[in-house]
Amino acid sequence: MLEASEQEVMKMLFVGLNQVAHRLRTRGTTDEAPFYLTAAVDGEDVTQRIDLQTIFQGLPETMHEFTQLVSAASVATVFDTITGKTHGIVHAPGPRGLPGAYPIRMGESGIEVVLPRGLTLEQAIRINQERAETRWNRAH
Repeated sequence: MLEASEQEVMKMLFVGLNQVAHRLRTRGTTDEAPFYLTAAVDGEDVTQRIDLQTIFQGLPETMHEFTQLVSAASVATVFDTITGKTHGIVHAPGPRGLPGAYPIRMGESGIEVVLPRGLTLEQAIRINQERAETRWNRAH
């Protein structure tokens, strides 16, 4: 298990449909939906050291009273980012007309998709499209 001190900064990047993030918050599972997630502490990739299944399974219990608040806060942070009120990376649906959702930030020329090292934009689009076209999305 990772232990963080006050000086460490953790950064997570998530690529996947918003429905996947919602399933994580409400059910603790992605329902086998494709996604891509990386985690870094002080710039060091620690993704392989994180037990995602345990974290995912604990989310509904942790967040059950706050699901609506988290959704509203997510919208507010995306709005604040695209209007330039705040700076940073947020998870947003449909940046630049792309299918699905991606980590974004505002750059000099507008919205920039910020992908984890090793993931191409084409791969990220495929992750989002694959789940959107499956029975899971239609049935759930």
